[in-house]
Amino acid sequence: MNLTRRVEFPFDRIDSDTIKSNPNLVFARNLIQVKELFGALEQKQLIIYPAHPNITYFTITADGWEYANSLKTKPLGGLPQVFVAMSFDPKLNSVYDDGIEPAIKEIGLTPRIMRGIVHNGEICATMLDEIYRSKIVIVDCTLGNQGAFFEGGYAKALGKPVIFTVRKGHEKDMHFDTNHYHHVIYENEADLAKKLVPHLRVAMQENQA
Repeated sequence: MNLTRRVEFPFDRIDSDTIKSNPNLVFARNLIQVKELFGALEQKQLIIYPAHPNITYFTITADGWEYANSLKTKPLGGLPQVFVAMSFDPKLNSVYDDGIEPAIKEIGLTPRIMRGIVHNGEICATMLDEIYRSKIVIVDCTLGNQGAFFEGGYAKALGKPVIFTVRKGHEKDMHFDTNHYHHVIYENEADLAKKLVPHLRVAMQENQA
């Protein structure tokens, strides 16, 4: 949706150098994430991004414009799954295994996390596709994983309900771009599972509205 606000009609040119120098315009943290995001959008035929060094613009296709407009009127649905974005530090394995995963399963949805997804292509494109297909996204900010913030921003751009979580004592790990959102602050894995369930139920209602 951020991209369509920069032009009036499909196939109008958007200056790619402006986006590259200001990654936050497309919820990216750096140039690498911008390129990965553009690649994923082009793969879905939502934009046309000429691969030529002398061309410094891209365009939104008719399909991309129609898709963006649909996000303005209702939240995007998805498969009965919840995508989880978090640090892969082994210290947080129990946070997912004993906190997040049980809460998701309790409300009848399927948890999806990149550490358990088999893919043959570029990991970023696979990740963005998983977010695109999910009903809800959970972003655990503990340990300040930058990729998780990017994934949460992408989900927000798609109109997905996003639930932010952080372990008590790690509030400093919350990024300034997201710290104004409500965060589920948990003491331990059991506390996280207990607190997540009602938030997931509310997010489901938002998704179906």
